[in-house]
Amino acid sequence: MVRYQINIGPVSRMPSHLQKPESPTGNFKFGDKQDVAAMLGLCRRSVDNLLERGLPHLKLGRRRIRFDLEEVRLWAKREFGTARTGKVGVQ
Repeated sequence: MVRYQINIGPVSRMPSHLQKPESPTGNFKFGDKQDVAAMLGLCRRSVDNLLERGLPHLKLGRRRIRFDLEEVRLWAKREFGTARTGKVGVQ
């Protein structure tokens, strides 16, 4: 289970190890509902709702669920049609 501290301020609220999971290289990063909620900026109940919509997950036993964070990120982009808008590097 990944635990982290939330930094309050204009800088990203996500820890660096959750911002860009490294699954293309084979170093899979897994997290729980709390990690997915933090990565997507949602509450844990919203993650439950996304599970009903098909959020990819691994079920370990009866109650334990883990998520491949890179797969979740790609699913969210595909499901919600997110795309970068505006110029890169402009604040």
